[in-house]
Amino acid sequence: LGLEFGGAIGIVLFLAQSVSIAFYCIGFGEVLAGIMSAENVKVYSQVVAALAVSFLFIFAWLGADWATRFQYLVMGILGIALLSFFIGGISKWDAAIMAENWSAPDDGLRFWVLFAIFFPAVTGFTQGVSMSGDLKNAGESLPRGTFLAVGLSIFVYFGATLLFAGSLPANILAGDYTAMKQVAAIDFLIDAGVIAATLSSAMASFLGAPRILQSLSSDRIFPILLPFAKGSGPSNNPRRGVMLAAGIAFAVLGLGQLNLIAPVVSMFFLISYGLLNYATYYEARSGSPSFRPRFRFYNLNISLMGALACMGTMMAIDMTAGLIAMAVLVAVYQYLKRTAGPARWADSRRSYHLQQIRQHLLDAAAEPEHPRDWRPQILLFSDDANRRRQLLQFSAWIQGGSGFTTAVRILEGSGIKKGYR
Repeated sequence: LGLEFGGAIGIVLFLAQSVSIAFYCIGFGEVLAGIMSAENVKVYSQVVAALAVSFLFIFAWLGADWATRFQYLVMGILGIALLSFFIGGISKWDAAIMAENWSAPDDGLRFWVLFAIFFPAVTGFTQGVSMSGDLKNAGESLPRGTFLAVGLSIFVYFGATLLFAGSLPANILAGDYTAMKQVAAIDFLIDAGVIAATLSSAMASFLGAPRILQSLSSDRIFPILLPFAKGSGPSNNPRRGVMLAAGIAFAVLGLGQLNLIAPVVSMFFLISYGLLNYATYYEARSGSPSFRPRFRFYNLNISLMGALACMGTMMAIDMTAGLIAMAVLVAVYQYLKRTAGPARWADSRRSYHLQQIRQHLLDAAAEPEHPRDWRPQILLFSDDANRRRQLLQFSAWIQGGSGFTTAVRILEGSGIKKGYR
């Protein structure tokens, strides 16, 4: 799509992951406020969230190796908590309760409101892509890890939904944030699991956001971001990006409530995913020989449907917020279009235009010829057409803007020195 769209996607994705750090830490703060029975939950959760951001900042500052060790610990705790929930849910499951919860409540929230709140919980499957520079074999590890993450998430979320629906009545599910503890075999493990899940997700965003910014800065698209291209240590750890991501997270903590932050995070991620899907579709449509997806089930129409689904979901959640997000994207695009210099890499636009020309010529050849379709095609011989602009202008007058002019220069000689252009 060109550096304009690429730069816009990079900025939006960096903001999405930076904002999500605060989102996950607020969740951690609210859980801890419930455990401690705090009187002022909002203030308590904000203070705890700020402390959590500061704590995770240390690991992100030290680098991916230290952060990965921390992730192993929290993943172990999360696995034990999920096991406790599934054991308790299976033992308490009741078909009668399931039947009562099968239909939606009359006084419930709109689907898209709940979707916006829930959506940030499923964005973690892309964190591995942000860490591609730290992987030994990214080409093999990323597809395998991404599909494994998606498959495991589907199993956990759908399984949890069915166990909830068959274990607790609707009024408890809708109004009690500790409902999961009532289902679990060992309730205190749920608190530990939620804490582990929020900290793990926040840590992943803390690692991903600075690396996106570092990659974007290295491309020299935004001159103001050039200082963030510098890394530290043998692993090129983007510490300056870590500081900026932490600053954004602290600023977002001022909102203080999950339900306020969640739609903002959802908009950022949806517009990023939509553009990434469209970029894949555009690349496939260009027919470039260099684009050869190795995924056997790849289809460009799936990419297009993904882009349209993201766009439609944005409008369904909040049309005003969706339009604002799109306006920000267009503003960044226009800024880059006016200020960005020549790209140091190829994009798909020329390939797309060449593919369209090829397809249109094939379509035209299949149509029956008719005198009304005739167009002048002029072969112009010149030793140096660039220096004889009047000749080119004269040819343009003859074909009237509806034909083709081909300038030819004959090179005299033999062997490799002989050629026609």
